[in-house]
Amino acid sequence: MKTIRFEQIDGIRAFAIVLVVASHTQAFRLYGQGGLAVAIFFALSGFMLVLPAKEDGEEQFASFKSICLFYIKKIIRLIPTYYIIFLTVHWITDSSESLLDNLLFRNCYGHLWFLQQEVVFYMIAPYLMLLLYLLKKILKVNNIIIAVLLLISARPMQEFLTSRGFYLIGNGKPQPFRIGLFLIGMAFGYLYKSSRNFRIKSALGKGGADVICLILMFASVFSSAYFLGKINPALEGYLVGWNRPYLCALASGLFFIMILYNSDGYLAKVLQLPIIAYIGKVSYSIYLIHFFIIPYAPFSANKKIFVAVFLASLGMSSLLYEWIEKPIQALFTKFCERSKLSNATLS
Repeated sequence: MKTIRFEQIDGIRAFAIVLVVASHTQAFRLYGQGGLAVAIFFALSGFMLVLPAKEDGEEQFASFKSICLFYIKKIIRLIPTYYIIFLTVHWITDSSESLLDNLLFRNCYGHLWFLQQEVVFYMIAPYLMLLLYLLKKILKVNNIIIAVLLLISARPMQEFLTSRGFYLIGNGKPQPFRIGLFLIGMAFGYLYKSSRNFRIKSALGKGGADVICLILMFASVFSSAYFLGKINPALEGYLVGWNRPYLCALASGLFFIMILYNSDGYLAKVLQLPIIAYIGKVSYSIYLIHFFIIPYAPFSANKKIFVAVFLASLGMSSLLYEWIEKPIQALFTKFCERSKLSNATLS
């Protein structure tokens, strides 16, 4: 069974990484919207954990071999690029940050707290899927019930872990493990799986789906602290992504399924444009690299800093993607094919 890839999902990643870089460079009045972009990325990780599996495919995680393959795939996807970037920056800048803590994700520098969250989620992800498999097998619950359970448990689970003192150390302070955002993404993955053959067919329906998705995209831009302050001075400085992460994750999940249902709509076609999809494919490296470049941007205007940082990050990320990520992934795919191992759940 081949790995499933949705080009419009890469387009969503591209949109989210633009929000991140714009937020960090304080361009286009989008300061603080990095929190919203993080909610998109975390929800998307949960969504994609569920989505590639075949209908009722959780039993693939009941195999020790499949769990090992899952971990190998994620290590290949996350670690080589991260180590190359961080070790290079550490060597060039002679950083005082703890090398071992960062390499082992015990105390991640600055923006790298995001990766720490992803790593912890992927460590427990197979066992979450195994639990859902047991629920389906023993209690005979369907995908919609699973989705509802995940949505209901998202916030209480995160608050329970926080009350138990389960914190990660990142960006110089304790960070709650944002498992709730991942669970919301998983919930929408199951909602999509429950009706994956559904397609929006009428011209009115397609147009309506595009309008809903456009409203959500505009909301992700115009909900920044600057624009909210213009609407209501009391909201000046309000960071919606950090103050309302669950709302952002829910809106993201709705966007995911709407864009997949309307896969031949105008917005989906835009998100699938080669340049946009490519930016999405290299967005992981862009996220890792861009923050280290910002101090060296030779401009005072925020928009110029954004353009310089984004283009430099894109160029470096493309090299890493073509020379490191793609060759390693190709070798792993050949290994799976020769070993007759399924790679369907590992995208």
